[in-house]
Amino acid sequence: DCMVAFARGGYDVSGKSELLLAEPYCLVYKELVPPESLVKVPFIKYQTDASVANIIETWCAEHFDEPPSVAMDVNSMSTCRHFVRAGLGWSILTYMGLGSCKDKDIYVSPLRSKNGEYITRDTNMVYTKDAENLVVVKTFIEYVRNYYKEHTVVDDSIFREYKA
Repeated sequence: DCMVAFARGGYDVSGKSELLLAEPYCLVYKELVPPESLVKVPFIKYQTDASVANIIETWCAEHFDEPPSVAMDVNSMSTCRHFVRAGLGWSILTYMGLGSCKDKDIYVSPLRSKNGEYITRDTNMVYTKDAENLVVVKTFIEYVRNYYKEHTVVDDSIFREYKA
C-alpha cells in the first residue's frame, strides 16, 4: 500500500488524483529544419517505456508519409541527447528528459499534434481519501500542491519553432 504516489502518463488509478504538471514532448535537433523535412534527417531512437514510444510513433505517423530513417537505436535518453548535441540526428524527448538539450545551441520545439495542440505527458499526485485524513500526509499533499502552484517547471523560453 502507498499513501501518496506520483504517476506520469495516462494511468487509471484508484483514489484521488491531482494534475501537477502537463509536460510537453519536444522535438530536438542541432540544425533548424522544417518539420516536414525531418523525415529525411537521421532519427535517433532510444529505449523508453511503451507510452512514450507510442507517442513518438503516433506523431511520426501523423506527420510523415513514411517512417523516419532510424540512424541509431540507443539504450538511453542520455545517450540520445549526446548524439543530438553532436549533430548526428533528431529525436523526441520529454521536457524533463531534455537535460543538456536546454542549451542554446540545440533547437527545441514543443511537439504538436496535427491540429496544432501541444502533446503533453501528465504528472499526477495520487492519494487515498484515508491517507488525506492523516495530518502528516495532508501536510505533504498541501506542500506539493503549493509548490506546483508557485513554481513554473516548464521554461517556454527555450522553445524555438520553425517559421516558414
